[in-house]
Amino acid sequence: MPLEQLLQTASCVDLSVMNDSILENTESLSVSVSSLLLFVFISPSMNFAFIYIFEDPNDYITIGFASGAPSIVTEGLNLTLKLCPEILNGSLEKDVTVFATTMDITATSPSDYGYEYVELKFSYGQRVGDKVCFFIGINNDVNVLEYTEQFEVSLTQCCKDIYFPPQQGSILVTILEEPADDYVPLNSTITFIYGMSSGSTICTYATIIDDDVVEEDVENFNLSIIATEPPVTTISLSLSTISIQERNNDAVEIGLNQRRYVGTEGGSVIVCAKIFNGYIERTVSVYLSAYSGTANEGTDFIGVSRVVLKMPMYSSVNDTICTDIMITNDTDIEPEEQFTITLETVDPAVNITFKTGIVLILIDSHDVAIFEMKLKTVTVTEGRNSSFPICASLKSLSGTLTTSVSVGLVTNDISSFVHVVNETQGDVEICIEMIHGALERNVSVYLQAIPITATFTLDYIDVEKNITFSSGLSAFQKDKMCTNITIINDNVLEDAENFQELLLPTLEDQDVVLIPAVLSVDVVTIIEDSHDGIEVGFEPNSYNVSASDGMVLVCVAIYKGTLERDVAVLMVTSIDANRTDGAILGYHFTSVHVVVQFISGQSEVVNRTRCISIGIVNDVTTEPVEEFLVFLDKVAADSSVVDFSEEFSNATVHIHNADYVFQFVNTSYVQLEGSPVIICLQIIKYPQNDQVQTIPVILSTRSVSATGGQDYDDSMHVILFRTELLNGTMTECTAIQIIDDHAIEGDETFEVNLIFLYSSSTSVTNRNSAVVTIRQSSNNYAVGMFVDNALTGVAGEDIKVCVLLEDATGDIKRTLNVSVSTINETAFRGEDYELLGPETLSFSPGSTIGSTECLTVQLVNKISANVISFVLQLTSDDPALKILKEFAMLSIRILHTLLPVSGVSMTAKLAVAKEELRVAELCAIIKRGTIAHDTVFPVFVLGTTATETEDYVSDNVTINFKSGDTVNSTRCTSVSIVDDNLLESNETFFAILLSSDDDALTASPTVTRVVIQDDRGKGYSVPRSFEFAVGMAENSLQCIDVTIHDDEFVEDDEELVLKIESLDPNAFVTIVQDYSITTLYIKEDSNDFIEIHWVKENYAAQESEDVELCAQIGGGALRKDVVVTVNVSLNTATFEDFYLLATALIFKSGQSAVSTNSRSCIMVHIIDDMFVEMNESFSIKLLSSDIVHVSPSNDTTTVTILDDLSDVISIEWSERVYNAVEEDTNVLICASIINGTLETNVTVPFTYSQGTVATFSLVENRFMSTEGVNSTVLMCILLSIGSLEKTVTMSMENEGTSVTDYKVDGPIVFLPGSSDNDKSTECFIVNIIDDDIVEGTEVFILNLTVNSSGCRIVGDPSSSGEVELTIIDDPTDAKSLTDYSIEGSTIFQPGSSAAINTTQCFVLNITNDDIVENTEQFLLILNVASSYCTVSGEAEVNLTIIEDPADVVTLFLQSSNYYIREASSSDNLEVCGVIQKGSLERDVSVAIVATNGTAIYGADYTLESTDLTFTSGQNQSYNTMQCKTITIHVIDDSILEYNESFSLSIVAAHPAIPGATNEITVVIKEDPSDFVEIGLAQLLYEVDQDFVSVPLQIDVEMVSGNLQRNVSLTISLASKPTTSIATLGVNALFMNTTTFTYGESSGAVHQEMLNISSIHGNEFASVILQPIPKDRDVIRIANAQAFIKISVHTVALSTSDKSSRMFSREQEQEQEQELLPKTRSRSRSRYLKPGAGAGAGAGAGAGAGAGVAT
Repeated sequence: MPLEQLLQTASCVDLSVMNDSILENTESLSVSVSSLLLFVFISPSMNFAFIYIFEDPNDYITIGFASGAPSIVTEGLNLTLKLCPEILNGSLEKDVTVFATTMDITATSPSDYGYEYVELKFSYGQRVGDKVCFFIGINNDVNVLEYTEQFEVSLTQCCKDIYFPPQQGSILVTILEEPADDYVPLNSTITFIYGMSSGSTICTYATIIDDDVVEEDVENFNLSIIATEPPVTTISLSLSTISIQERNNDAVEIGLNQRRYVGTEGGSVIVCAKIFNGYIERTVSVYLSAYSGTANEGTDFIGVSRVVLKMPMYSSVNDTICTDIMITNDTDIEPEEQFTITLETVDPAVNITFKTGIVLILIDSHDVAIFEMKLKTVTVTEGRNSSFPICASLKSLSGTLTTSVSVGLVTNDISSFVHVVNETQGDVEICIEMIHGALERNVSVYLQAIPITATFTLDYIDVEKNITFSSGLSAFQKDKMCTNITIINDNVLEDAENFQELLLPTLEDQDVVLIPAVLSVDVVTIIEDSHDGIEVGFEPNSYNVSASDGMVLVCVAIYKGTLERDVAVLMVTSIDANRTDGAILGYHFTSVHVVVQFISGQSEVVNRTRCISIGIVNDVTTEPVEEFLVFLDKVAADSSVVDFSEEFSNATVHIHNADYVFQFVNTSYVQLEGSPVIICLQIIKYPQNDQVQTIPVILSTRSVSATGGQDYDDSMHVILFRTELLNGTMTECTAIQIIDDHAIEGDETFEVNLIFLYSSSTSVTNRNSAVVTIRQSSNNYAVGMFVDNALTGVAGEDIKVCVLLEDATGDIKRTLNVSVSTINETAFRGEDYELLGPETLSFSPGSTIGSTECLTVQLVNKISANVISFVLQLTSDDPALKILKEFAMLSIRILHTLLPVSGVSMTAKLAVAKEELRVAELCAIIKRGTIAHDTVFPVFVLGTTATETEDYVSDNVTINFKSGDTVNSTRCTSVSIVDDNLLESNETFFAILLSSDDDALTASPTVTRVVIQDDRGKGYSVPRSFEFAVGMAENSLQCIDVTIHDDEFVEDDEELVLKIESLDPNAFVTIVQDYSITTLYIKEDSNDFIEIHWVKENYAAQESEDVELCAQIGGGALRKDVVVTVNVSLNTATFEDFYLLATALIFKSGQSAVSTNSRSCIMVHIIDDMFVEMNESFSIKLLSSDIVHVSPSNDTTTVTILDDLSDVISIEWSERVYNAVEEDTNVLICASIINGTLETNVTVPFTYSQGTVATFSLVENRFMSTEGVNSTVLMCILLSIGSLEKTVTMSMENEGTSVTDYKVDGPIVFLPGSSDNDKSTECFIVNIIDDDIVEGTEVFILNLTVNSSGCRIVGDPSSSGEVELTIIDDPTDAKSLTDYSIEGSTIFQPGSSAAINTTQCFVLNITNDDIVENTEQFLLILNVASSYCTVSGEAEVNLTIIEDPADVVTLFLQSSNYYIREASSSDNLEVCGVIQKGSLERDVSVAIVATNGTAIYGADYTLESTDLTFTSGQNQSYNTMQCKTITIHVIDDSILEYNESFSLSIVAAHPAIPGATNEITVVIKEDPSDFVEIGLAQLLYEVDQDFVSVPLQIDVEMVSGNLQRNVSLTISLASKPTTSIATLGVNALFMNTTTFTYGESSGAVHQEMLNISSIHGNEFASVILQPIPKDRDVIRIANAQAFIKISVHTVALSTSDKSSRMFSREQEQEQEQELLPKTRSRSRSRYLKPGAGAGAGAGAGAGAGAGVAT
């Protein structure tokens, strides 16, 4: 190659840049060039290059306020508002800054709140969920009465790569006015009346409010007098102070937040006091004390004697104050221990509830006893060794063994359990197994669910429960108990989530149940449902736009699913290819090809749409409507989780150019049932001319979920627009009536659309329809209640609690939910009882009055002599379900088996009382036990629709049982029913069974619902008497009116007999007997009727069966029997197929639409005619009469007769053999029915086959073989179709015989009897000949031939019967020129003869090709060129070329340095080797090994070793790279240290590849969760001011952790807020840095000296400990602050000064007590005892008698 061309030659490599989708700074790397050859020189100035990797502009993070962030504060109660924006999506590898700014709305800064601008820094490494918080001060403008005020806090960005969601990028803060809870402000005018003089008094009132709040004993406010009249110039005593004395009975209820705490040795337990009831406006104190149980104070826990917990002012319900109890680690092997904590107070305003709690101490998992087997291997022989001792010994012990330990033999390892379940699985079973011991009594364990990343009630439902192992169970039987956890499929697109189940012994059985720590936790991982995703589509999918609008907004919505991560779809515009008059791209609309982004948090109900604008071009022409399409496409990254709605995957945009364009004013309306909805239409475009014209527009409706005619008026409505009235935009409206169907249902919708009579000149915009939502009327509701109001159960049993649907205004068409909650009285949930099943009960659509839904209450089996109780409360958030308040609370009492009690219940839940009988009977029955003595059970009667005294009388109603009454004994009572002679609806009341005796309690059911049936026998009302006035004479008449009521019953004519009787006590009136009685005949109303209809419109029945047809009364009631005739009409059936067992329906007297039996039925018998036929049908119609009206929509029912499947026909061929001649055109083949009858067409398929042709096929038709490797090839033939009755011979012939390369052994023979059933196969054997000649790959075609005319070969039509044989040359055949060469030819000169043994030689040159290859062979054959010479003896020579050991291949590891976090359990790394020099012609494998750096194998990491294989043919120019993925396991040692590293390299595994020229460095980044705990060793220091400057030693202690790197902290000094910094002397601003170094561990103490000088004394200062910024994430501060008390000492104090000094000392003690309790210790803190360090001085002073006070 010429030099000029060589200088221009370039060689390139590809550098892959990875997109990590992480927000980070610009990164760079350098690439250098080096030479492996000594004669290649690299220019120093050009041997490297810098590569800058700029950040992807699409990488961003999302920051915002989390849902539920606090946004409501109250003046005076909330001094500050804490706001914490967080990272919602993405991660950071650089620092970013976000600004929070405030904007006044009605609140004003700074008078109402502080801060207008805050800078927030998010740091490198922060991820989703990390927060940065800031505070905004809330100002209380005291005595300013104002409205609620608001301001907005918004997040703004410094950079374009931060995204703020619209709903979460800002937050609206509401400031509520300070409540006037002490007094009503007085603003009154006092008027002094003319004539008053000095001493006259005028009074007014100030109202004092009792706020029931615990506050200061005395509160004050001022009254001021202001002069309003000019004569009043001087006001003395114008200011008056009013003191409000606190009421003695104002109290707050405080208790422990838990009854049971669990801690682990070496840790701590956080115990909290919680406000359960009340509100405080002053600080109150409670005291926490601990008392030893099985745990001992000092050895097992640090004493907490009378720790003061101060609840700060303005605390309310659920506020807590907490402290830590330190658990010591004694390293002993011992059972779980416990001690008791109590809460006390001396504050009269504090009532203590939940006073006592139990702290359970779990043994440290590191406290272990290690056992070993004495014998590692045991061999026994059956029949000889009947038993053999196997011994275990205690090898080591962490502490003292204080409890018995059982060691057993198991057949497998015991390890922690992990459940992996799919979100759709529904339930996961958790089983608890006995692994040691046997039971002769019941024991219980406690199973508690603890969320990790899964959320309770959203991802799973698991009730904490006690699980009991019964007596008789044992570990030998591997007995176990199981429970189910419900997994909830939330249909949300999200990552895998998990929670854990913690197994603990119960308090009762903690001494006998041992749970190994390794088996106490069960982790459940919930795998995401593979079907979770979202379905998106256009909303709507049709748009109407005017050409003059300029744009159209096209929206995409989520139709199904919820997002917890971002997804995207693609929106694309397109022309309509099916239309020639469609819109033209660029001429009518602009092109769109954009990504529509849906973000996390969006769902089908929340923020569901995203919209894109598309430009519309106005071509200013009058033309028809043009259309174009918009469709959706998937983005590759989200293709698996996004589906498109079939109906809404495309959208059509209509561009209008019409003369008149209309649109709906609103596209959405909401209206209550029973009211009209006003629909308005606008005309927005019309021609400007004087032509008078009326444009009609018709509104039509379309049902969506509402039903036309039932829910709304579905008739068409016409709106008229007159052109002479058009001026601007004109609006016309119409009303559509919404019908109240009185049903309880959800929102229903229907759609209103437009119909144009002049479609050519009118059109509509994209507001082309309106959706009307019908909201349920508040007058439609259902009533729910507990079936019982009091229940009693026995411990260990279950109680069924039911909720009743007591009433409803109409049909229930949607689900109604009620919630059941618990209220503890003397029984506690979890300890004494538990609710099984969902606590929300649902009444499904279709539920009716009387429907019930139930749950089970499990009563824990305990032995006790007390009766305990709790209450269930019924609530509903659904306004359509009201709870009957009298039955909203259910009291449940729990009896224990020691109590000899009985249980009595009502015999029925429902009773019917007839008004005319005037009595309702109520009975009770004994369900359990025996009545010990005469017992009275009161019955409480509660009216609902019935009224006391008007409808019933319930004075002193009781049910009395006698002594000795036992199970199933029944006693009754009655309630008087009042017959009010009013025609009315049925009325109800409840009878509730109560108990006043603890020996005889009630059981379910305790309530009977009594229905008073109205006296329907009265259809009239009559006055009581005639009154004849004085002066009336003979033939005078007196009349009465008899009012006849229409009861609307279908009944016979009735008679009413009226009789006159004298009421005159003096017998002056005589009744003529013949005329004392008159009869009134009441004729039946001809308009009374019943409405009936068929129950079902269609029936189906098999032949030979009977079918029952029923009709039902839909309206009205009967007082006589009514016969309804029917008419039968035939469809496809005949009267030979069926007959009616009755020809009429009979409805009986008493039946009605509301009665339980409102039906009448007839039977129809279906006849089996044994025919094969189609299904047949006939119809039966109900006939109307004067008193029977048949519903026209359901007057006919159709009966379909299903043909009997056992009806069959038998057919066969008419002849078995047919003869045909080839010249015949057709052959007639017939089949005949030999059994059965047809009444329908039947098609019978048939198949044919060639009976005389046997078909063969090649098993394979391509073969490949290598000389010297494969000596034979097997070619097999399969008989695939048919069978043989003669011998068939096959041969294999080739195209151009080549006996030097292969030889076929054949032919092959198929013998008679071979068939396709046994898959007969015969094979040719092809022998491959190794000719030791270097040659190319050869391909031969072999043809298969058959000697029989009755056989054929099938296969690929182009190669039927052909076999392709490929022979690859022997790889050991050396190649001439590349491996060897022969120089010239050997010439024998004239005169040569055999006598003189003439010899000539060839020169054979062996070529060194520098290629790593196998040993090679080749064959030399002696050839004589002269025709008269021959070769005799050995004419061939075999030569072997052995590989040059100096041939090597040089490798380079291409993979770059790699980083992995210590917290990761494992990671995969792809290692690639590149051939830098050399070639391969054989496979070579090398090993990848690790070399320790600062990381140590086995301590910091392990490696799954692997081989890297390079194959033949790879060289420095072709296919140079070979890669392998290896797994690195990282060991998290939980030690704080620097990053560590190790290297990967290739060892000299093969002489041909000595190794790589470089190595890969793997860096293990430190686990960010590793930390050390450091704190101040003392919380209080006392300094004596007697000295001018006092040295003070500050001790800083490492509480926990180990260091393998240095960390630093600063110690600074600050004064108490009431003390001036200047008084602390020159060291007041003291700050020093202390450094803990590599190797230090728990217990290390650093000492710092501080000189204290004070001017005044009697002061407090504080020492502050905090880490330096770079170590802030790895240091946790135990005690961050200590206090310094500077004391005053005065010599020769006077008497008056002593009292003053004593007061000063009391103030010091108050300050000390105020400071100390607020300091919480998470470590082994040491307090300096009072007076420490001053004892010597005090003693000396006292001894000298100088009166020195210390």
